[in-house]
Amino acid sequence: MSTATTFAYNEGLKPGSGKHYFVYCPDYTDSEALSRRMAVRPEHLASWQPLNENGWTKLSGPFFTPESIEPGATDKKFVGSMFIIEAESVEAIRKRIEADAYWKGNVWDKEKFSITAWGGPTTMWPRA
Repeated sequence: MSTATTFAYNEGLKPGSGKHYFVYCPDYTDSEALSRRMAVRPEHLASWQPLNENGWTKLSGPFFTPESIEPGATDKKFVGSMFIIEAESVEAIRKRIEADAYWKGNVWDKEKFSITAWGGPTTMWPRA
């Protein structure tokens, strides 16, 4: 990905803005959704790497069906993606999501995705 492309993707996503958003991107549910996801996954992951490294993406990852994470499960069924992003505006996030390979590749359901302001954790519990 060129520097110009990376800048266009990441414009407005700046650490230090103090504004955090929860972004939910559910996958389409048709029988070809998984194959579309896997076909563009390398491009999707590579395009988010700068955001992950620079702290703009606070947390991100896929959603799976509950049975996908049970002991002994051999296949994970993707059902979407989530992000907690620090950005200047909802518009900056929308622009970035719409530039993503999953959006362009018809993996994420364009009618159901959402961006919600997030206030941060109310409590961080220590790990045992």
